[in-house]
Amino acid sequence: MHRRMIKTRTGSVYESTPSEQMNSADLVYQRLHNQKLSSPDLRKPIDVVRWFGAVQAQDFEAAKWALALRMRSATNAAVEDAFNRGTILRTHLMRPTWHFVAHDDIRLLLELTAPRVNLRCGPNYRKFELDDAAFKRSHKSFGESFEERETAAAIRAAQIAE
Repeated sequence: MHRRMIKTRTGSVYESTPSEQMNSADLVYQRLHNQKLSSPDLRKPIDVVRWFGAVQAQDFEAAKWALALRMRSATNAAVEDAFNRGTILRTHLMRPTWHFVAHDDIRLLLELTAPRVNLRCGPNYRKFELDDAAFKRSHKSFGESFEERETAAAIRAAQIAE
């Protein structure tokens, strides 16, 4: 039987099995602790994103705040800087909503999530005539560019969208 160590809000530690129940206060404490809300010990935005694997970022300002809540001495400028330098990326990773992900993890995460995302987005792909040929042209035209203006120009030049 699988057992794990549980730390309670009072600091005591005990072993539990999945069938054992926690009281409400300990459950809340454990959730806040695991979400890094009661112990914001991470130092950089990238540390927060890596802790979770990905962070939903549909509302950009709220997503920056969510990262900052989990960091020591966080500032809006620090989160903006991580985003502007490309240390953290904002992309449609798991579904057609935005997520922050670590730059170093993007290729692996896209490889893992793309089949499901493409299945769910299929109707829109067909609606906007985005077939394999259009995606190949877009991949070729983007190269290493992540700049919005450069990306828009690349899309127009490759005649992917009007």
